[in-house]
Amino acid sequence: MVVSTPLRERLVTDFARWVASCAVPIFSSEEVYVALDAVDFAPLFRVELGPIGAEEFRAWHEAAIAEMQDAQPKFNVGWAAKILNEYLKTKCYVGGYGRDGLSGVIHPPIDNGLMLGLRSEFSGDPDLRQRLDSLEKMSGLDTYAKYDKLIQVCVRVARMSGCSLLESEQFWA
Repeated sequence: MVVSTPLRERLVTDFARWVASCAVPIFSSEEVYVALDAVDFAPLFRVELGPIGAEEFRAWHEAAIAEMQDAQPKFNVGWAAKILNEYLKTKCYVGGYGRDGLSGVIHPPIDNGLMLGLRSEFSGDPDLRQRLDSLEKMSGLDTYAKYDKLIQVCVRVARMSGCSLLESEQFWA
């Protein structure tokens, strides 16, 4: 378990914000920070709320994406999700912050490289390949429903691979 201090938490949070801004070079750091500042992260980090499950996280995530888009309307769902997921990967998975169960339900940062890697790794699975081929590229992820279809593919990949949902990122190419 990570021993948290206010200084450590600030450093991890600042680093997570920086990582998220670097993950999307088509947007400025300021644009990314404005979007992240619009998100209410408290439900993920208030450990007194107890463990968090996939459904609770999914509902929070969808609302957070909407908050980010309200703050930065030029972010489609795909880009907002990538920014949010990079932030959470760094703060929760790497930094060790968050409610019990959080690191097991956070989403991988989705981009065309991950989709390419999944297509390559699972080319022998016709059903999975068909699902991947039917999905939009990042620029086409304009609704949460489209994004969620991609996440469901990653959930299946994680189960098949014996890893967490976030760890399905290992197939990035």
